[in-house]
Amino acid sequence: MAALTATALAQAVLIYWGFHSVGTPIGDLDFAYRPWIHNMVTGHYILGINHPWVYPVLALVPIYAAWMIGHVHHFVTGWYIVEVAFQLIAVSIFMKFGRASARLVLVFWYLAFMILLGPVSVSRLESFAVPLALMALGQLLDGKSGVIHSTINALIKVWPVVFIASIITTAKDRLRQLLWALSISLGIVLAALAIGGNLADIFSFLSDQAKRNTQVESIFALPSLWYGAMSHTQPVQYNPVMLTLEVHGKYSHLGQVLSAPLLILSLSLAIALAYLAAKKSTSVIQVTALLSFNLALALIAFNKVGSPQYIDWLIVPVLFVAATRCDFSKLYLGAMAVISGLTAIIYPEIYGQILTEQPLGLSVLTLRNLLVLALWVFTSVQLARLAIRGSRSTDQTRI
Repeated sequence: MAALTATALAQAVLIYWGFHSVGTPIGDLDFAYRPWIHNMVTGHYILGINHPWVYPVLALVPIYAAWMIGHVHHFVTGWYIVEVAFQLIAVSIFMKFGRASARLVLVFWYLAFMILLGPVSVSRLESFAVPLALMALGQLLDGKSGVIHSTINALIKVWPVVFIASIITTAKDRLRQLLWALSISLGIVLAALAIGGNLADIFSFLSDQAKRNTQVESIFALPSLWYGAMSHTQPVQYNPVMLTLEVHGKYSHLGQVLSAPLLILSLSLAIALAYLAAKKSTSVIQVTALLSFNLALALIAFNKVGSPQYIDWLIVPVLFVAATRCDFSKLYLGAMAVISGLTAIIYPEIYGQILTEQPLGLSVLTLRNLLVLALWVFTSVQLARLAIRGSRSTDQTRI
């Protein structure tokens, strides 16, 4: 009961904050999701199935559910009804409907991170992907796979692939887990084809990502932004196709050139280290948890997009690390709290200062991005240590 009460209160705070904050922190609901679903319904096509879209096919489910309840004029209300209900369901399942009281502290951390992150935590597709990841975490803590939840989740937003990769890398039955992930993915693709889809549109979310330029919040945008501040130029431009604010001009090519190779290198390195660590460790679940956190950090640190809601991706992995009592868990929780709080300051509170290259705004953004990068480096070092020596923890507590 305490978990559900706290969840409802946190949701109320975040929704109120979103409606009364500076700027438009819930703007994606009005300016992206609502037009998308309205145009889809009136245009008689299906986003991500027979029409190109920036998100995987299952991302349509929560948006369509919100439209079914609120239609075009009350879409935001419909969104929050569906979102709050799903959060309550996810927390209930994670808590085993009250039977897993030891998990209450994790729920409080979960809600604290959401509040620290601000209104974006309840007004983006992450609002559904994160609670679904929480349900997968419950499975993992029960000694089950979690790969089914994570595969479905990765077809809403791609980032839950960090759990799939972590599970497959460290599991003894990795081939079985891989087959589950592939079978579920194939089944959903076949279902999309059966209702009139085509492969080009189903996988358009991958090709559309390649078309993106470097977004303002990304670590790769910092040189352009600081150069703009010092040279009194304006590198920030709005992309009406992707609905994003991007940098152009001096140093703006860095994200295009460096993002993909750094992502591939960092992800591959972490998976290789975790594979070696799992062979030498008595507590494989700790390796799985640390790998999921490291992969999520890499997806943010070396991403050329860097939207504020991306910090949501870290919430469940850091809870996984804490639940399995990895070394430095308290440090990770504290760092995550600081990163979340700084992100809420960046967007929406001082976002205007960043767009106009004001030193204070750029300093906060730089600090946040460097903290994410530093945390990735630190967790990478810990993975390397485990790969060399293994984890000798005998704590197999399930909570």
